[in-house]
Parts: sequence; structure tokens; C-alpha cells
Amino acid sequence: MATEWTGMVGEIKTAISIVASQALDNTTPQDNVNQLLKDSVAFGTGDDQCNEIWHDRRTLGAAANETLDLSGSLVNGLGHTVDFASVKLIFIHNRSDLQDTPTAAILKIGAAAGTQFDKWLGGATDVLTLTDGARMLYYSPNDGVDSSQGADDLLKIEETATLIAEYDIILIGISE
Repeated sequence: MATEWTGMVGEIKTAISIVASQALDNTTPQDNVNQLLKDSVAFGTGDDQCNEIWHDRRTLGAAANETLDLSGSLVNGLGHTVDFASVKLIFIHNRSDLQDTPTAAILKIGAAAGTQFDKWLGGATDVLTLTDGARMLYYSPNDGVDSSQGADDLLKIEETATLIAEYDIILIGISE
């Protein structure tokens, strides 16, 4: 299904600014790290373009898991079904430490049964672990990661610490 959106513009930014120092007798030397990565995104299906977005704040019960079908079962904020052919951005924030009753929930991302959305991780059994408060950003502005319906479109999110977990997720890409 083609996207329902008629326009999309934005910016993806990652900024790291750290100053390390050591106080000595007459001086305080510093080591500065400044890295700003910024990319503009326009509406379309080419490089630095996207035409589909889905985001949500979700809750998993203790030791629970869910499998997100990126090609046909997710519904966006306007009630349209999302159908990713390629995902260019994945952002996940384990916000379990910020929920109403904070927990130290641990999320494992990946290793869905069957048609795994796994090329960004490396393989079908590979997982990424996010402890409470952890965030991850994967961004591939040109080709993205294929998410073909019925072939590699299932993204598994699992809570492994037997605690209630809350997480934010944003997916941006190209529709089928």
C-alpha cells in the first residue's frame, strides 16, 4: 500500500559534546569532544528522503514480548496502516526508569520467529539489549533496511528482567 502522507520534512540530529579535564597544580588541561551529525530529510523515496513514519509509546508486561509487523499491522496517528518497504531510521528508548512506577526493565530487540527484520542487527538470532534509560538510534539515510512483507518484516521487542517495561519507538522509511 502506498503512503497516505503527501509531505514530510525534517532533520535528524545527533550531538555529542564532552569536556574532560584534570586539575593540576598550575593548570587544568582539557580534552574536548564535539561531534554534530545532522541530516535533512525530505518527502520521497530516494536518498535522504522518506514517505512513511510510525511512532508510539508502548508498555510490556513482566517477561512479555511483542512482535511488530512493519508491513501491514501498524497504524499511525492518523489511523492509516503503515507498510514499510525500507526502514531508514529506528529509534528506541527504554524509558522504564521514567514510568509512573520506575523499574529496571531490560529490553531485547530482535530475534523474532520467522520473518525477522534483522539485517540492521546482523542475523536472525542477533539481539540488541537496552537497559533502563538506554536509547539506540540506527540511521541509514540512503538505502535503509529492507522490510519486505512476509519476508523480513517482524521486529521483536522483549522484556527480560520480569518487570513492567515502557518504551518509545520511532520508525521512518519508505512505504511499499
